[in-house]
Amino acid sequence: MEHFTFDFAQQACIPHRAREVGALYFKVPRRIQIFGVAAEAVPEQVNYLIDEHQTIGKDGSKSHGPNSVVSILHHHLHHHSRGSPVICLHADNCCGQNKNRTVMAYLCWRILVG
Repeated sequence: MEHFTFDFAQQACIPHRAREVGALYFKVPRRIQIFGVAAEAVPEQVNYLIDEHQTIGKDGSKSHGPNSVVSILHHHLHHHSRGSPVICLHADNCCGQNKNRTVMAYLCWRILVG
């Protein structure tokens, strides 16, 4: 049995090579979202970084939706799972990100296809 815990972490700001001139470089840091999936038995954690330009919202917002969660969770289970037939998933009770129709439908699909 595999046991995974997943959730969004805080937003982080990092410096980057901007094309702005002078002092604007430090006034507008680049924002990234961090999504972590931890394999509790190993233990190891894989962090996914979502750049502000890869979100659907203005200025790096709206990256915490169910589409992001399903995409990252699918990638993680496909590339980092050890092939166990039983997987236990833990997430917080955020209905906008983790516990909604989209994520539940994806998990039901995973059960049906094995």
